[in-house]
Amino acid sequence: MMGKPKGFTLIELLVVIAIIALLMAIMMPALSYVRKQARSSACQSNLRQLSLAMNLYALDHEDRTMPFSHEPGEYWFHQLAPYLSAKGYKSDPKAHIEGVMKVAFCPMTKRQDRPEDSFYGSASLAWRFLGGEGSYGLNLWLLPDDPIYSVDFPPGNYYKKYSDAKGSVPLIGDSMWVGS
Repeated sequence: MMGKPKGFTLIELLVVIAIIALLMAIMMPALSYVRKQARSSACQSNLRQLSLAMNLYALDHEDRTMPFSHEPGEYWFHQLAPYLSAKGYKSDPKAHIEGVMKVAFCPMTKRQDRPEDSFYGSASLAWRFLGGEGSYGLNLWLLPDDPIYSVDFPPGNYYKKYSDAKGSVPLIGDSMWVGS
C-alpha cells in the first residue's frame, strides 16, 4: 500500500472530461435560450421607454403625436429625444447615440457604417436617416398633421389624436426605415 502512487488514472480523467462535455452539450441550448430571452426583454424595455416618451410628448402637445417631419432635417426622433433626457440630441445626434438614445436600437440589431444617404436598414441592420439612427420605426398612421406623408394616406384612416388610437394599434415597432 505504501508504494501505490496517488492521483487519477487516464481512464478516470477521460470519464470526468466526458461528463463535463455532456453537461455542456445539455446546457448550451438552455444558455442560448436565456440569452435570447434577455435580448427580448431589453427590446421590450426599449419600446416601453419610447412609448412612455411618446405619451409625455402627446400630453405636452394637445394629445397629438409629433409630425414625422417637423422641420427640414428634423424628424420624429429629434422631437422625442428631449423626453428621453437627451435634450442636446437635436444639435448633436452622434454624441447621444451611445447614451440615452440607445433605446432606439433593438439589442439584436447591428449598427453598420455606411453613407448617411443610404437610410434603409434590414431585419438585422439599423437604419440611418438625417443624423438619426435606430431599429424602430414610428407608425405613420398616428401622424395626421404631417406635411409630407399625410397626402399619401387616406385621411379617414388617421388617428387625429393620440388617445383615439386603440390599445391594439402599434405605436413604434421594429422597422427597416424610420417610419412604418
